Amino acid sequence: MKKLLKSLMLFAAAAMALTSCENEAMNEGIEANDTYTMTFVADAPQSRTSVSIEGEQANFAWSTGDKVAFIQSAVGAVGCNKTGGTGSISSGKATFTTNFNAVAGATSYNYGAYYPNVDCNSDKTFDNVVIEFPASQTLTAGSFDPHADMMMSKPILNKAINTHGGLLEFTRLAAIGKMNLVGLDAGEIIMSVKLTLDTGVVLNGDVTLNFEDVTATYATKGNNYVEVKGTLEATANETAIFFTCFPGEYSGAYTIDVETDKAYYQTSGTLSKPLVFTAGDVLGFTANVKQTEAKNSYVYTKITNGNLADYSGRYLLVYEGGKLALNGSLPTLDATGNGISITSIASGKIDGDYSNYEFTIAKRTEGDGYTVQSASGYYIGNDGTSNGLSSSKSTKYVNTINSSVRLVGKGGLLLQYYNSGDNSRFRYYGTSQEAVVLYRLDGSGSDVEMTKLATPTNVNATVDGTTVTVSWDAVANAQSYTVVCGSQSKTVTDANTVTFTEVAKGTHNITVVANASSYISSDKGTATATVTEGPAAKAWTLVTDASTLAVGDKIIIAAKGSNYAMSTTQNSNNRGQTAITKSGNTASWTGSSVQEITLEAGTKTGTWAFKVDSQYLYAASSSKNYLRSGTKNDNAAWTVTITSAGVATVKAQGAYTRNWIQYNGSSSIFSCYGSAQADICIYKLQ
Repeated sequence: MKKLLKSLMLFAAAAMALTSCENEAMNEGIEANDTYTMTFVADAPQSRTSVSIEGEQANFAWSTGDKVAFIQSAVGAVGCNKTGGTGSISSGKATFTTNFNAVAGATSYNYGAYYPNVDCNSDKTFDNVVIEFPASQTLTAGSFDPHADMMMSKPILNKAINTHGGLLEFTRLAAIGKMNLVGLDAGEIIMSVKLTLDTGVVLNGDVTLNFEDVTATYATKGNNYVEVKGTLEATANETAIFFTCFPGEYSGAYTIDVETDKAYYQTSGTLSKPLVFTAGDVLGFTANVKQTEAKNSYVYTKITNGNLADYSGRYLLVYEGGKLALNGSLPTLDATGNGISITSIASGKIDGDYSNYEFTIAKRTEGDGYTVQSASGYYIGNDGTSNGLSSSKSTKYVNTINSSVRLVGKGGLLLQYYNSGDNSRFRYYGTSQEAVVLYRLDGSGSDVEMTKLATPTNVNATVDGTTVTVSWDAVANAQSYTVVCGSQSKTVTDANTVTFTEVAKGTHNITVVANASSYISSDKGTATATVTEGPAAKAWTLVTDASTLAVGDKIIIAAKGSNYAMSTTQNSNNRGQTAITKSGNTASWTGSSVQEITLEAGTKTGTWAFKVDSQYLYAASSSKNYLRSGTKNDNAAWTVTITSAGVATVKAQGAYTRNWIQYNGSSSIFSCYGSAQADICIYKLQ
């Protein structure tokens, strides 16, 4: 292997530290909230899309139609506006014109630009823009897929509104691979090339941009493979295949799969020397693809069992009655006539090369469910309750697979086929349409089935006043138990008994379910408990002096400006809200959905630990707004200051910088943030 392009290193680093540019700008009389237009220029060597190899030099240039996204941060005022701009290209230089809104009270503005121009959603802020290195890329002669390039600019500071934005200086975040395929016949049509490295390697995934600190942080979770698809004619000696990936040094096992119009080839082994990918650089290496000829045909098998440990793999999404599959090659997937004909379906098998129309199903790196990505690079899903099919190259829609092996969108709608003549189409529907089933490419996934855990037995409930203690016999292979007592629910990981307090008067159903990651959850073990007297009324009082807090106190965290408190619902990355009633300096509620917190000493001097059941609330990220529960550590050590009006400032003292517990009214959650959301307050049980 030899490294090409030793001369082009566009400021590359995994965590960059660049200097911002500053413009002495003129105030042109634009009022707050007015729209104003700015022009930015990107000139060589601040370059981008296409690459040509001339000897050992790679030349990058802007291409017609290139788009970048811009983000604006108003200094001295609350406000952040996002927009995108399309460049005009001349002699490799790009000029971008875009619109912004003036912000009332702003003393100056910061601007940043990034590529690709992913959706400028409201969750993107100047210190948190997430873009994605895609695992699936387009096969292009003499270049990498331009949508798989990643860049961010130095920030530009304007002291007032100025239509002349300035010069954009970009950092390329992508490393570029040039795989030289040897052994193919001249004229053989390459349709897919996939490089898979050792388990644990991360070649692509999310990259978080922070324009305030001018840093880029690569995800530690992602895919250990990169795949390019398209059509490319092989040459007599070697054929160059370009792709992009995370920078890094990779060693260990590898597999290279090549699909052509003639055959399917596979070669694998252990790298004789590490592959060292550098941001902004091109790494060339050679692969002899005819060491092993694997097979000459494709076979897709229908998945019917409904209890696989992992449904990951390459699929056709099939309406069997019409011999149609959703066409994964389309750039616009939600369209009438979005099916492709299947020649033959017999005995749960489809023979033939339909790789251009496939969908890749993969486990989500965060949270439950799967992503479903088309051969054209679009994730599909439906997050709502209205019929439709959403698709995006940046938004990874959440899908689940039900017991009938059907794809289900986040909002509960099933992927189905609407069979109505010229209006026929594949979509997510809430009403019953034609079933769409999953046919997986043989060898592209695991057929390991999950076994259902045994039902918990000898479930007993004992009552002492308003306290109910539930016990049961341990279940083999169980990793946790979900126990429900009336309206209360708890998860137990290290015992087969659990106690519920402050249980309401009445007879309550008790259920115990055993869980484990490689098993199907058990059926419910059941019992009942009767509480003859309800819990006494509690007095919760607003805390206006932090010095009155003590170890052992029971507290709740509430929104200062609205009637909501932190609930017992722990979402993947935040806490839910639940309604309370405020009267003067007291709070009350009915039910058991408000999270009662027990104060303990934190791991650092002068800090508190917030115990919730058997775990502790902690800040969980420097790039995401996460609040989770787990073990006691420095990220679960909280300082608490409280004003005389009851406004509480609660910050974790660990390494994570999104460490400020606040209330997000628009999302109806409590979580950790790095900047101001809505104030919180603390009520203490007297």
